[in-house]
Amino acid sequence: MKKLLAIMLALVPVAVFLAGCEWEATDDEESWNDNVAPWVNFSGIYRGTGPRGYIVSKPTPGGSTDEDPTEVAVQNEPAGSLPATQTSLSGGFPTAKLPIVPGSVTIVMQGASSGGSFRDDGSGGLSGRFNLVGIDAPTKTATGTIDYETGTWALFLDSPGFLEPVNVFLSWTYTVSPSDPVIDDLPPGNTGAPIFAFTIAQNGNVLTIVDSQGSTFSGQVWGVQTAGGDSTGTTSGDVIANFQVKGTSAAGIDVTITGALQGYYTAPAGDLVYGTLSGRVINGTWVEDGGKTGDIRGAAEESVNVTP
Repeated sequence: MKKLLAIMLALVPVAVFLAGCEWEATDDEESWNDNVAPWVNFSGIYRGTGPRGYIVSKPTPGGSTDEDPTEVAVQNEPAGSLPATQTSLSGGFPTAKLPIVPGSVTIVMQGASSGGSFRDDGSGGLSGRFNLVGIDAPTKTATGTIDYETGTWALFLDSPGFLEPVNVFLSWTYTVSPSDPVIDDLPPGNTGAPIFAFTIAQNGNVLTIVDSQGSTFSGQVWGVQTAGGDSTGTTSGDVIANFQVKGTSAAGIDVTITGALQGYYTAPAGDLVYGTLSGRVINGTWVEDGGKTGDIRGAAEESVNVTP
């Protein structure tokens, strides 16, 4: 289990808050929205970093034989949707993945043309910003509270709140008591043989994933977050691309994969005309028709050169 802990702690949380970030959305299944960083490229082979090297692992609080509690990170877990024009929003974290480590929470809300990101302050408070729909729409703020033991949270948004329904994604770290049972034989998170790798092909906002069993899943990148909100590729920093793809697994089951791709972008310097995207990881959720779910955790071994 110490090896599992090392793997989990090595993963940088995906849903980080980027100062000055802007959310962009794509709605064309065939081409990239030119307003959304066309230089972002997450194509490549991603190998599993979950337990036993699976890229699709069974969701579990794990276990520990250490004296200290184990900390487990969860990235971009879907948490339903919320209606438009609400200034008071609330929700909860899964009770099986509590208590929450203070200072580890990010709540992301994303609509078709707007979104926001909210972080906790380590003392039970929440704060962040969100964008409204429309050209030159203003940026609004929100504050709120979170209970680390029960997982309940509340946010109070500047009026009028979001002008469209938004999907909610939760990222956090929780602790597992050493008294919890040790799991010696962890099954994969999907039905059938384990999946150890994804081959990802990104063409603009169109995304295709082929797993190590040969199954293909297709969909879109629907939101990109860049450092400082800079879509021109002149600012270095973290880049996050939210996505959803669908397909049929090798076991013949319809599957939806929702998650985020993240990497660190280094802008061109000196005479270079290209930048690099390194430290690329994928985190998300595998959801089978019928209700079975798995945690997706993987990393690409190589950096790629990208031209702004």
